[in-house]
Amino acid sequence: MPTDTEPAMPTDSGVPTDAEPVDSRSMAVDCGSMAVDVARIVADLLDVDQAGLTPATLLADIEGWDSVNQLRLLLHLERDLSAPLDYDRFLSAASLADLVLLARHTAAGTA
Repeated sequence: MPTDTEPAMPTDSGVPTDAEPVDSRSMAVDCGSMAVDVARIVADLLDVDQAGLTPATLLADIEGWDSVNQLRLLLHLERDLSAPLDYDRFLSAASLADLVLLARHTAAGTA
């Protein structure tokens, strides 16, 4: 559980930076009652430590990342967002920050 002393992710740009830790509050995408926690989903699907994931983490560098898990992640994100993700943008996502940005745009209806 994050402590009060951990820095919060900036909200002005909407794009997290690699110098800050990932936690469920910072990676959550809130749009009304909808919330998606990208880091948690990635950590759960790939059975990796969420604390080791940062916005700058490249998906290809995550242990267990392959095309099957990429499609599993797509399905989980779409289910949590209750909306389809832009498939081409999803495939071009290279980092967790890219996925968060795509999820935010999808949740806001601007993807």
